[in-house]
Amino acid sequence: MSAPFFIAFRYCWSKKSSNAIQLVSWISMIALSFGVAALIIVLSVFNGFESLVKTLYHSFNPDLQLNPVSGKVIQLNEAQLAALRRVKGVEALSTIVEEKMLLRYHEQQYIASVIGADSNFSKVHEVGHFMYKGRFDLQSEPPGIILGAGIAQALQVDPEHAQEPITLYCASRTASVNELDPSSAFHQAFLRCYGAFAIQQEFDQHYAFLSQDVVRDLSEQTEGFSAIHFKLEKGANEKGVKKAIQAICPTKIQLLNRDEQNAEVFRIMKIEKLMVFLLLGFILLIASFNFIGSLSLMAIDKRHDSGVLLTLGATKEDIQQIFRWVGYIQSLAASIAGTLFGIGICLGQYYFHWIELQGDSFVIKAYPVEMRLWDFVFVFLLVNVITFLATLIPVRRIKVMELELKSE
Repeated sequence: MSAPFFIAFRYCWSKKSSNAIQLVSWISMIALSFGVAALIIVLSVFNGFESLVKTLYHSFNPDLQLNPVSGKVIQLNEAQLAALRRVKGVEALSTIVEEKMLLRYHEQQYIASVIGADSNFSKVHEVGHFMYKGRFDLQSEPPGIILGAGIAQALQVDPEHAQEPITLYCASRTASVNELDPSSAFHQAFLRCYGAFAIQQEFDQHYAFLSQDVVRDLSEQTEGFSAIHFKLEKGANEKGVKKAIQAICPTKIQLLNRDEQNAEVFRIMKIEKLMVFLLLGFILLIASFNFIGSLSLMAIDKRHDSGVLLTLGATKEDIQQIFRWVGYIQSLAASIAGTLFGIGICLGQYYFHWIELQGDSFVIKAYPVEMRLWDFVFVFLLVNVITFLATLIPVRRIKVMELELKSE
């Protein structure tokens, strides 16, 4: 153990000559520890919301989604579909036909994206696990419709007690508009509502599900698909599967994994987290000004000790190193205390749900938290950088003067 470190360690915890200096020293450490705790707590809450959003999106989106680059339809023959099903790593495949339609129930109307799903849809997606009323069954007879919770609410239909069918209107591709009878330009279908799902507001207010045959009849789309969804086997090599699929399909296709399907949402969340990190980091920088005052006061308080050390052979650089170590030790103690406090708050929120979300429309009742190792690494690095900058000012301003030893 070096002499500057030993002396600095004694300075940190020994009683100061003035209670004011002692108070300022403790205030600087407490302020930094609370800043570290706040940063850890906020980042953990952001992680919790990010994981929650990913879970909700992933429950609706497939592992891989094949979209057309231009136009609305992917043209694939039966041989290509069979080859896609045989790709190593693909557990299931589902073809999708999507169309905008007008839904009407009594006097209520709503425009929704209606997805025509095949019999393999439930093998690829987990929408059936999020039914809050009724059942997810697209193959039953007579054909029925599955609504998002937002659509069901807008239409004022209760899937479990609906007495009348829902009327669907889809614009005809061939019929001309008759001013005397505008409805002749639309194909109609009357379907009972078999259930409603609730995943996330964006999906609940936008999508409804039908049998693919019904959607093809209404939209006059006899061939092609709006998208093809894939479920991968557990542990499958995603990059290898994507290369194999792209080798089978036409060149003008877009193959996206789950994160790429919602790239904009996740990019915005990362930017929000970065901005919060920088904002709280700036607050930590402001809190470090207490260290500047604390070290300056300690340097004044220990001027006599500095003179003694100079007389014993210490150099000016040794004196500066002592006070630099004081800053490092205090910041380390504050960061450890703040980290432990932040972890305690996060664990308490995770297990006991201390702070709940207001309202009944959320899929969770309390703020989610998720602690990640890299957040602790970044916080530790940030605190060390701030402490290093904070100690430069008082240490450089320390002017060791020739002091006469005075006997008491």
